[in-house]
Amino acid sequence: MGTLRKLNWMRVLTVTAHAAWLTVRGLWLTLWTIYQIALGVALIGLVWGVLRVGEYFSIWDIRDLRRENPKTTAFIDSERGRLSDSLRTKGIIPKPDSLISWAWIPLDSIPKSIQEITLIAEDAKFFEHQGFDLEQIEYAIVANHQSGKKARGASTITQQLAKNLYLSKDKEMSRKLREAVITLALEHYLTKERILELYLNVAQFDEGVFGLRTASRHYLNKEPTQLTQDEAINLICLLPSPSKWNFKRPNSAYLQHKRLVQKNFALFKGMALDEDSTSFGWQNQVFTKLAEQLTDDRWKGLRTKAMQPTSDDSLNTDADRGQNSDSPNGNPASNGKVPHHSTRLRTF
Repeated sequence: MGTLRKLNWMRVLTVTAHAAWLTVRGLWLTLWTIYQIALGVALIGLVWGVLRVGEYFSIWDIRDLRRENPKTTAFIDSERGRLSDSLRTKGIIPKPDSLISWAWIPLDSIPKSIQEITLIAEDAKFFEHQGFDLEQIEYAIVANHQSGKKARGASTITQQLAKNLYLSKDKEMSRKLREAVITLALEHYLTKERILELYLNVAQFDEGVFGLRTASRHYLNKEPTQLTQDEAINLICLLPSPSKWNFKRPNSAYLQHKRLVQKNFALFKGMALDEDSTSFGWQNQVFTKLAEQLTDDRWKGLRTKAMQPTSDDSLNTDADRGQNSDSPNGNPASNGKVPHHSTRLRTF
Protein backbone atom coordinates (compact mmCIF):
# COMPACT_ATOMS: atom_id res chain seq x y z
CA MET A 1 0.00 0.00 0.00
CA GLY A 2 2.83 2.38 0.86
CA THR A 3 4.58 1.60 -2.37
CA LEU A 4 1.44 2.40 -4.35
CA ARG A 5 1.11 5.75 -2.63
CA LYS A 6 4.71 6.56 -3.45
CA LEU A 7 4.10 5.72 -7.10
CA ASN A 8 1.01 7.91 -7.20
CA TRP A 9 2.92 10.82 -5.63
CA MET A 10 5.73 10.32 -8.08
CA ARG A 11 3.26 10.33 -10.92
CA VAL A 12 1.62 13.52 -9.63
CA LEU A 13 4.98 15.22 -9.21
CA THR A 14 6.04 14.15 -12.70
CA VAL A 15 2.83 15.44 -14.25
CA THR A 16 3.07 18.65 -12.28
CA ALA A 17 6.70 19.17 -13.26
CA HIS A 18 5.88 18.46 -16.91
CA ALA A 19 2.99 20.89 -16.79
CA ALA A 20 5.21 23.52 -15.19
CA TRP A 21 7.86 22.93 -17.86
CA LEU A 22 5.29 23.31 -20.62
CA THR A 23 4.01 26.51 -19.01
CA VAL A 24 7.49 27.99 -18.65
CA ARG A 25 8.38 26.88 -22.19
CA GLY A 26 5.21 28.42 -23.58
CA LEU A 27 5.84 31.65 -21.70
CA TRP A 28 9.45 31.74 -22.95
CA LEU A 29 8.36 31.11 -26.55
CA THR A 30 5.75 33.85 -26.22
CA LEU A 31 8.28 36.32 -24.85
CA TRP A 32 10.85 35.31 -27.48
CA THR A 33 8.27 35.78 -30.24
CA ILE A 34 7.33 39.21 -28.87
CA TYR A 35 11.04 40.10 -28.68
CA GLN A 36 11.63 38.99 -32.27
CA ILE A 37 8.63 40.97 -33.50
CA ALA A 38 9.71 44.04 -31.53
CA LEU A 39 13.27 43.71 -32.83
CA GLY A 40 12.00 43.35 -36.38
CA VAL A 41 9.80 46.44 -36.00
CA ALA A 42 12.71 48.36 -34.46
CA LEU A 43 15.02 47.38 -37.33
CA ILE A 44 12.40 48.32 -39.90
CA GLY A 45 11.89 51.63 -38.10
CA LEU A 46 15.64 52.20 -38.00
CA VAL A 47 16.01 51.52 -41.71
CA TRP A 48 13.03 53.76 -42.46
CA GLY A 49 14.51 56.46 -40.23
CA VAL A 50 17.90 56.23 -41.93
CA LEU A 51 16.23 56.47 -45.34
CA ARG A 52 14.16 59.44 -44.23
CA VAL A 53 17.18 61.20 -42.73
CA GLY A 54 19.19 60.46 -45.87
CA GLU A 55 16.37 61.84 -47.98
CA TYR A 56 15.98 64.93 -45.76
CA PHE A 57 19.68 65.70 -46.06
CA SER A 58 19.80 64.63 -49.76
CA ILE A 59 22.52 62.05 -49.03
CA TRP A 60 21.42 59.65 -51.77
CA ASP A 61 21.23 62.44 -54.37
CA ILE A 62 24.69 63.65 -53.39
CA ARG A 63 26.15 60.17 -53.83
CA ASP A 64 24.63 60.04 -57.32
CA LEU A 65 26.29 63.36 -58.16
CA ARG A 66 29.61 61.54 -58.33
CA ARG A 67 28.49 60.07 -61.66
CA GLU A 68 25.45 62.05 -62.76
CA ASN A 69 24.61 65.70 -63.31
CA PRO A 70 21.51 67.07 -61.53
CA LYS A 71 18.31 67.20 -63.55
CA THR A 72 17.24 70.38 -61.76
CA THR A 73 18.00 72.33 -58.58
CA ALA A 74 15.98 73.93 -55.80
CA PHE A 75 16.89 77.39 -57.09
CA ILE A 76 15.97 76.56 -60.67
CA ASP A 77 12.60 75.21 -59.53
CA SER A 78 12.06 78.32 -57.42
CA GLU A 79 13.00 80.64 -60.28
CA ARG A 80 10.77 78.73 -62.69
CA GLY A 81 7.84 79.11 -60.29
CA ARG A 82 8.54 82.80 -59.76
CA LEU A 83 8.74 83.56 -63.48
CA SER A 84 5.64 81.48 -64.16
CA ASP A 85 3.64 83.32 -61.51
CA SER A 86 4.85 86.67 -62.85
CA LEU A 87 3.72 85.86 -66.38
CA ARG A 88 0.37 84.46 -65.24
CA THR A 89 -0.44 87.72 -63.45
CA LYS A 90 -0.03 89.38 -66.86
CA GLY A 91 -2.41 86.88 -68.47
CA ILE A 92 0.33 84.89 -70.19
CA ILE A 93 0.38 81.10 -69.95
CA PRO A 94 4.09 80.22 -70.14
CA LYS A 95 5.69 77.04 -71.36
CA PRO A 96 7.78 75.61 -68.49
CA ASP A 97 10.71 74.80 -70.78
CA SER A 98 10.91 78.39 -71.99
CA LEU A 99 11.38 79.95 -68.57
CA ILE A 100 14.83 78.63 -67.71
CA SER A 101 18.03 78.68 -69.77
CA TRP A 102 20.52 76.08 -68.60
CA ALA A 103 23.32 74.29 -70.46
CA TRP A 104 26.00 72.08 -68.92
CA ILE A 105 29.74 72.32 -69.50
CA PRO A 106 32.33 69.87 -68.09
CA LEU A 107 35.04 71.28 -65.89
CA ASP A 108 37.79 70.27 -68.30
CA SER A 109 36.10 72.47 -70.92
CA ILE A 110 36.17 75.52 -68.64
CA PRO A 111 39.40 77.49 -69.07
CA LYS A 112 41.72 77.42 -66.07
CA SER A 113 41.67 81.20 -65.92
CA ILE A 114 37.91 81.20 -65.33
CA GLN A 115 38.29 78.60 -62.60
CA GLU A 116 40.97 80.74 -60.97
CA ILE A 117 38.86 83.90 -61.19
CA THR A 118 35.94 82.03 -59.59
CA LEU A 119 38.05 80.87 -56.66
CA ILE A 120 39.62 84.29 -56.20
CA ALA A 121 36.25 86.04 -56.28
CA GLU A 122 34.28 83.48 -54.27
CA ASP A 123 36.48 81.24 -52.12
CA ALA A 124 40.26 81.52 -52.14
CA LYS A 125 40.52 78.86 -49.41
CA PHE A 126 38.43 76.38 -51.38
CA PHE A 127 41.12 73.71 -51.60
CA GLU A 128 42.07 74.10 -47.93
CA HIS A 129 38.80 73.91 -46.02
CA GLN A 130 36.41 70.98 -45.62
CA GLY A 131 33.29 72.93 -46.44
CA PHE A 132 33.51 75.69 -43.82
CA ASP A 133 35.95 78.57 -43.50
CA LEU A 134 36.16 78.93 -39.72
CA GLU A 135 38.45 81.95 -39.86
CA GLN A 136 36.01 83.69 -42.19
CA ILE A 137 33.13 82.87 -39.85
CA GLU A 138 35.06 84.44 -36.98
CA TYR A 139 35.72 87.53 -39.02
CA ALA A 140 32.06 87.78 -40.09
CA ILE A 141 30.96 87.68 -36.44
CA VAL A 142 33.33 90.52 -35.56
CA ALA A 143 32.39 92.56 -38.65
CA ASN A 144 28.66 92.09 -38.03
CA HIS A 145 29.13 93.09 -34.39
CA GLN A 146 30.90 96.27 -35.43
CA SER A 147 28.22 97.15 -37.96
CA GLY A 148 25.39 96.39 -35.56
CA LYS A 149 23.62 94.18 -38.12
CA LYS A 150 24.16 91.14 -40.28
CA ALA A 151 26.20 92.83 -42.95
CA ARG A 152 28.05 89.77 -44.18
CA GLY A 153 28.17 86.00 -43.95
CA ALA A 154 30.86 83.43 -44.48
CA SER A 155 29.58 80.94 -47.06
CA THR A 156 32.08 78.88 -49.01
CA ILE A 157 31.54 77.61 -52.54
CA THR A 158 30.46 74.25 -51.09
CA GLN A 159 27.86 75.92 -48.88
CA GLN A 160 26.58 77.96 -51.80
CA LEU A 161 26.33 74.79 -53.87
CA ALA A 162 24.35 73.10 -51.07
CA LYS A 163 21.88 75.99 -51.06
CA ASN A 164 21.53 76.09 -54.83
CA LEU A 165 21.00 72.36 -55.21
CA TYR A 166 18.68 71.49 -52.34
CA LEU A 167 17.54 74.38 -50.17
CA SER A 168 14.99 77.16 -50.19
CA LYS A 169 15.66 80.84 -49.56
CA ASP A 170 14.18 80.65 -46.08
CA LYS A 171 16.49 81.45 -43.20
CA GLU A 172 15.06 79.13 -40.54
CA MET A 173 17.33 77.26 -38.19
CA SER A 174 16.29 73.92 -39.73
CA ARG A 175 17.54 75.13 -43.11
CA LYS A 176 20.88 76.07 -41.62
CA LEU A 177 21.13 72.58 -40.09
CA ARG A 178 20.35 70.99 -43.46
CA GLU A 179 22.88 73.28 -45.13
CA ALA A 180 25.61 72.23 -42.69
CA VAL A 181 24.95 68.50 -43.11
CA ILE A 182 24.62 68.74 -46.90
CA THR A 183 27.86 70.75 -47.05
CA LEU A 184 29.71 68.03 -45.13
CA ALA A 185 28.17 65.35 -47.36
CA LEU A 186 29.24 67.19 -50.52
CA GLU A 187 32.80 67.43 -49.22
CA HIS A 188 32.77 63.75 -48.20
CA TYR A 189 31.37 62.20 -51.36
CA LEU A 190 32.65 64.57 -54.05
CA THR A 191 36.06 65.79 -55.09
CA LYS A 192 36.87 69.50 -54.97
CA GLU A 193 36.99 69.56 -58.76
CA ARG A 194 33.51 68.05 -58.98
CA ILE A 195 32.14 70.57 -56.46
CA LEU A 196 33.60 73.44 -58.50
CA GLU A 197 32.16 71.96 -61.71
CA LEU A 198 28.71 71.68 -60.16
CA TYR A 199 28.87 75.19 -58.75
CA LEU A 200 29.78 76.82 -62.06
CA ASN A 201 26.98 74.91 -63.76
CA VAL A 202 24.14 75.60 -61.32
CA ALA A 203 24.93 79.17 -60.20
CA GLN A 204 22.52 81.87 -61.35
CA PHE A 205 23.82 84.69 -63.56
CA ASP A 206 20.63 86.49 -64.53
CA GLU A 207 16.86 86.13 -64.41
CA GLY A 208 16.23 82.55 -65.58
CA VAL A 209 19.88 82.10 -66.62
CA PHE A 210 21.83 79.34 -64.88
CA GLY A 211 25.32 78.02 -65.48
CA LEU A 212 28.49 79.49 -66.94
CA ARG A 213 27.91 78.25 -70.49
CA THR A 214 24.40 79.71 -70.64
CA ALA A 215 25.59 82.99 -69.13
CA SER A 216 28.40 83.26 -71.66
CA ARG A 217 25.97 82.74 -74.52
CA HIS A 218 23.32 84.97 -72.96
CA TYR A 219 25.51 88.01 -72.32
CA LEU A 220 28.28 87.70 -74.92
CA ASN A 221 27.07 85.17 -77.51
CA LYS A 222 30.27 83.19 -76.91
CA GLU A 223 31.35 79.88 -75.49
CA PRO A 224 33.35 80.03 -72.24
CA THR A 225 36.49 78.97 -74.12
CA GLN A 226 36.22 82.13 -76.25
CA LEU A 227 35.99 84.60 -73.37
CA THR A 228 38.70 87.15 -72.76
CA GLN A 229 40.03 87.61 -69.24
CA ASP A 230 37.98 90.78 -68.72
CA GLU A 231 34.82 89.13 -70.07
CA ALA A 232 35.33 86.21 -67.69
CA ILE A 233 35.73 88.60 -64.74
CA ASN A 234 32.58 90.44 -65.83
CA LEU A 235 30.58 87.21 -65.69
CA ILE A 236 31.99 85.83 -62.43
CA CYS A 237 31.48 89.18 -60.71
CA LEU A 238 27.72 88.83 -61.26
CA LEU A 239 27.48 85.90 -58.84
CA PRO A 240 26.92 87.90 -55.64
CA SER A 241 23.75 89.52 -56.98
CA PRO A 242 22.68 88.25 -60.40
CA SER A 243 19.17 89.70 -60.18
CA LYS A 244 20.44 93.22 -59.46
CA TRP A 245 23.78 93.43 -61.24
CA ASN A 246 24.43 93.59 -64.98
CA PHE A 247 27.93 94.32 -66.26
CA LYS A 248 26.47 96.00 -69.35
CA ARG A 249 24.74 98.48 -67.03
CA PRO A 250 27.05 98.40 -64.00
CA ASN A 251 26.16 100.11 -60.77
CA SER A 252 28.68 101.34 -58.22
CA ALA A 253 28.45 98.18 -56.10
CA TYR A 254 29.24 95.96 -59.07
CA LEU A 255 32.14 98.14 -60.18
CA GLN A 256 33.58 98.16 -56.66
CA HIS A 257 33.37 94.38 -56.51
CA LYS A 258 34.93 94.01 -59.96
CA ARG A 259 37.85 96.28 -59.10
CA LEU A 260 38.62 94.17 -56.06
CA VAL A 261 38.46 90.92 -58.02
CA GLN A 262 40.78 92.38 -60.65
CA LYS A 263 43.18 93.49 -57.93
CA ASN A 264 43.20 90.08 -56.24
CA PHE A 265 43.54 88.30 -59.58
CA ALA A 266 46.58 90.42 -60.40
CA LEU A 267 47.98 89.60 -56.96
CA PHE A 268 47.40 85.91 -57.66
CA LYS A 269 49.18 86.12 -61.01
CA GLY A 270 52.12 87.89 -59.39
CA MET A 271 52.41 85.15 -56.78
CA ALA A 272 52.14 82.50 -59.48
CA LEU A 273 55.25 83.88 -61.17
CA ASP A 274 57.24 83.09 -58.02
CA GLU A 275 56.13 79.43 -57.98
CA ASP A 276 57.62 76.52 -59.88
CA SER A 277 54.74 75.61 -62.20
CA THR A 278 56.21 72.14 -62.74
CA SER A 279 55.96 71.22 -59.05
CA PHE A 280 53.07 69.18 -57.69
CA GLY A 281 50.23 71.30 -56.36
CA TRP A 282 51.85 74.60 -57.27
CA GLN A 283 48.50 76.25 -58.00
CA ASN A 284 47.12 75.29 -54.59
CA GLN A 285 50.23 76.76 -53.00
CA VAL A 286 49.54 80.04 -54.76
CA PHE A 287 45.94 80.05 -53.53
CA THR A 288 47.19 79.37 -50.01
CA LYS A 289 49.54 82.36 -50.20
CA LEU A 290 46.77 84.52 -51.63
CA ALA A 291 44.34 83.48 -48.89
CA GLU A 292 46.92 84.33 -46.23
CA GLN A 293 47.54 87.74 -47.78
CA LEU A 294 43.83 88.51 -48.02
CA THR A 295 43.32 87.35 -44.44
CA ASP A 296 46.06 89.67 -43.17
CA ASP A 297 44.64 92.61 -45.15
CA ARG A 298 41.14 91.86 -43.95
CA TRP A 299 41.93 91.88 -40.23
CA LYS A 300 44.23 94.90 -40.56
CA GLY A 301 41.48 96.74 -42.41
CA LEU A 302 38.90 95.79 -39.80
CA ARG A 303 41.04 97.11 -36.94
CA THR A 304 41.73 100.32 -38.88
CA LYS A 305 38.12 100.86 -39.86
CA ALA A 306 36.93 100.33 -36.30
CA MET A 307 38.80 103.51 -35.32
CA GLN A 308 37.17 105.62 -38.07
CA PRO A 309 33.75 107.36 -38.15
CA THR A 310 31.05 105.25 -39.75
CA SER A 311 29.16 106.08 -42.92
CA ASP A 312 26.62 104.29 -45.10
CA ASP A 313 27.37 103.08 -48.59
CA SER A 314 25.39 101.56 -51.44
CA LEU A 315 26.97 98.14 -51.70
CA ASN A 316 23.79 96.08 -51.25
CA THR A 317 23.60 92.69 -52.87
CA ASP A 318 20.76 90.26 -53.35
CA ALA A 319 20.84 88.97 -49.77
CA ASP A 320 17.76 86.76 -50.05
CA ARG A 321 19.40 84.48 -52.60
CA GLY A 322 20.81 81.30 -51.12
CA GLN A 323 24.16 81.57 -52.85
CA ASN A 324 24.59 85.20 -51.86
CA SER A 325 26.30 84.64 -48.58
CA ASP A 326 29.50 86.57 -48.22
CA SER A 327 32.47 85.65 -50.33
CA PRO A 328 35.00 83.84 -48.16
CA ASN A 329 38.00 84.99 -50.12
CA GLY A 330 39.30 87.08 -47.28
CA ASN A 331 37.74 90.36 -48.34
CA PRO A 332 35.62 92.27 -45.83
CA ALA A 333 32.29 93.87 -46.65
CA SER A 334 31.93 97.58 -47.13
CA ASN A 335 29.19 98.73 -44.78
CA GLY A 336 30.68 101.67 -42.97
CA LYS A 337 32.26 99.87 -40.03
CA VAL A 338 34.10 97.20 -41.91
CA PRO A 339 36.94 97.70 -44.41
CA HIS A 340 36.28 99.57 -47.60
CA HIS A 341 37.85 96.91 -49.83
CA SER A 342 34.91 94.54 -49.61
CA THR A 343 33.85 92.13 -52.31
CA ARG A 344 30.18 92.13 -51.26
CA LEU A 345 27.57 92.10 -48.54
CA ARG A 346 26.00 88.80 -47.65
CA THR A 347 23.90 87.45 -44.84
CA PHE A 348 23.83 84.12 -43.02
